[in-house]
Amino acid sequence: MNRRNILVGSIVGAAALAAGAACSKSDDAKSSTSSSSAAAAALSQQAKDTTVVLVHGAGLDGSSWAKVSEQLRADGYQVTVPANPLRSIGIDSDYIGKVVGAINGPVVLVAHSYGGAIITEIGAKFPNVKGLVYSAAFAPDAGESCLSIVSAYPPNKLAAATVPSTYTVDIAGAQVPELLVDPAKFPGAFAEGLPEALAKELAASGRPATPLALDGKVTEAAWKTVPSWFVVTTEDQAIPPDAQKMMSARANPKKVVEVASPHLVALAHPDKVVAVIREAVG
Repeated sequence: MNRRNILVGSIVGAAALAAGAACSKSDDAKSSTSSSSAAAAALSQQAKDTTVVLVHGAGLDGSSWAKVSEQLRADGYQVTVPANPLRSIGIDSDYIGKVVGAINGPVVLVAHSYGGAIITEIGAKFPNVKGLVYSAAFAPDAGESCLSIVSAYPPNKLAAATVPSTYTVDIAGAQVPELLVDPAKFPGAFAEGLPEALAKELAASGRPATPLALDGKVTEAAWKTVPSWFVVTTEDQAIPPDAQKMMSARANPKKVVEVASPHLVALAHPDKVVAVIREAVG
């Protein structure tokens, strides 16, 4: 894509093995429950008071955060996963901003992919936002768009799999197409490393964005004044790893964690993402 086109033996022995396995599973379940309970009990008051807002990217919906959200909730964190409209930088920032503005107490904004442009735009506007986590996400500077950043790098699999819709939608009086990822190419271009069934489900339920979102320029860069953390995916076919490294380096973040993962790192390696979020929450 150019700028627009732009994951046994005897009965007795068998019985003994089965009993042992059952005990093992029971012990594992108890251990898992115990670990989650212990983690929740160990949360500081600051962590308990902080809300983690997970902002999804283009071509996806909130389910892309399911594994991360599940782990965080099990540990006792407050989590909200708003539906990013994916209409334009202005519309999306306004909506996510209203969600953030309605939250009492500290907030950590966590974004994936295009969602990074949104937390970049709004992060400094709310004094209760204490941290930004970019998970395989865009972190544009003022005057940059997601497409302007990737256009400086060779086209990748996602670029080749993205096509404009044959219909248009009205965005503030402008008739624009939506940008769709070919379902047949979605698993290889957008969901590499994920089980095929999950990749197909994501392809079927994902929400397209418009060019006004992906090519919309941010007006301010919150990472210049708000502490940030980055998860860089080194096997990414959507946002070039070199682009991610460039964006993280200039943001002077608290930490950069590189993960050998494709773009959907929150589904492929949720534990890695959760660990960074925990650190950001404090």
